[in-house]
Amino acid sequence: MCELRRAQKANRTSLGVFPIKEATDLQIEASTGEWRPEQEAALQRTSSQMSLLVEVGKPGRSKLEKIPYTFKLTYRCHDRYCRTHTQTIVDWEIGQAFRSWRRTYGEKQALKHIRSRWLDEICSSANNTHIFAGNMHQYPEGFLVLGMYYPKRT
Repeated sequence: MCELRRAQKANRTSLGVFPIKEATDLQIEASTGEWRPEQEAALQRTSSQMSLLVEVGKPGRSKLEKIPYTFKLTYRCHDRYCRTHTQTIVDWEIGQAFRSWRRTYGEKQALKHIRSRWLDEICSSANNTHIFAGNMHQYPEGFLVLGMYYPKRT
C-alpha cells in the first residue's frame, strides 16, 4: 500500500494489489441505514447498468439494501517503513456476510462473526492475504479495500 500511495502521487495510479504483512484490527462503525440523496440519485441513474444489484422501479425487484455499518481494516503492508493503514472495506463479500449472518444469528452475533472471519480467517498468518485497493476520482489519495485474496501459504 505504501508503494501504491507513492505511485498515485507520481503518476496517478488508482488501482493495485499487494500482500499484507499483518492485520491488527477490524473497526465496525455504525452508519446510517439510509442512502444519502446523491447516492439514491446515482443508483437510479445507473440502475440499468446494475442489474445484478438493483433495478429501481422494476416490479419484483428490490432496492439494494444499505448496510448500517462501515467496516475498516487496519493492517501493515510489507514496506519497511509502514506504520499502518486503515481503510474502508467496500467489498461485496462483507456486506453479503452481514446480511446473511444477521438473518441466521441476529445483528450482534453477525458482527462478531464478521470480525472473526476477517481477522482470524481471511487475514490469518496461515494465509498469504492480498488486498485489491482502489481510489475514487474525487479522492485520489484515499484508497478503499475493494476485495481480498487469501490463498493458504505454501
